[in-house]
Amino acid sequence: MSGENKDYFTEMVKLIIGLGIIAIVLVFALRYVLGFFAPTAHPDDPMVKQAIEARLKPIETVAKVGAAPAAKASISGEEIVKQTCSACHAAGVLNAPKIGDKAAWEPRIKANGGLDGLVQSATKGKGNMPPKGGNAGLSAAQLRAAIQFMTGL
Repeated sequence: MSGENKDYFTEMVKLIIGLGIIAIVLVFALRYVLGFFAPTAHPDDPMVKQAIEARLKPIETVAKVGAAPAAKASISGEEIVKQTCSACHAAGVLNAPKIGDKAAWEPRIKANGGLDGLVQSATKGKGNMPPKGGNAGLSAAQLRAAIQFMTGL
């Protein structure tokens, strides 16, 4: 290559690098300006406060938003068994005592010290059964009603 071509090539590389740097600076400048002037929600806005509070609540509480507490409390033990427990207890899956089989339930009731002990055991989970039969939203009273229905107590 002749000296003139080397100078032309060097100048072109410098020009391309310089234009690249200018483009990068312009992009960051535009992002700053547009971000600076973008409308933002005011932290004192009630809707903003409500959204923040909803994000900070525990997951179980957030899942209950919109649910009617009165309707949930009125679910019978039989309905809870149909919705949650019957998946395993209807057929005796993995040695789960069947619904209404007093002979299968009696040793478990005795081993846990009665109905209260059985409710505590079911709350924590037992063997293959997850806590509360896999329905974390059940209250102690609802779990008790479901167990009473299944055991016939």
